[in-house]
Amino acid sequence: MFRDLVIARVVEPTSLLDADRVLADLGRVAASHSTRKRTLRRAQDGGYRDQIAAACFAHAASAGDVSLVLYDVTTLYFEAENEDALRRVGYSKERRVDPQIVVGLLVDRTGFPLEIGCFEGNKAETTTIVPIIKQFQTRHDLLEMVVVADAGMLSAANLRQLDEAGLRFIVGSRVTKAPVDLRIALPLARRRLR
Repeated sequence: MFRDLVIARVVEPTSLLDADRVLADLGRVAASHSTRKRTLRRAQDGGYRDQIAAACFAHAASAGDVSLVLYDVTTLYFEAENEDALRRVGYSKERRVDPQIVVGLLVDRTGFPLEIGCFEGNKAETTTIVPIIKQFQTRHDLLEMVVVADAGMLSAANLRQLDEAGLRFIVGSRVTKAPVDLRIALPLARRRLR
């Protein structure tokens, strides 16, 4: 049942109730809604997230290395009227006012998922990177790696925390936001490369 639900969500990211239609299109008979809810509770309590994370790490480590990881964040909104402890109204790039959650994803250099985190919808994106990196390091007993993130993660506090954790990092940013000395150096470096 859990496998069917995962496949349905991969084929078409839709609601738990609408998974029946997706599974029917795939020729599968869906379990009842109450069975799905019970199964999801068991999956949460069963520590499957840790097992999946361990399997993903083993695959990534055997196919290459995890010395370079990439991190990004997105939000998922819910068509719900009321907030709860997780689904909160927060900053939305799409300017939505629906409750949402913040999802952080850490991948290897090929884009293979290594760690995922879910945060309250009103949590600032910049505050998610350090907890995910620390969780990943602790889970796999890692010390050395380079973390790549986009300009959305660019905050002095984050960079300081990553530095204090002994992590090397690459943060993408627009040239116009770079310090003056870097803005002057970049065009010179580009000319030298030509």
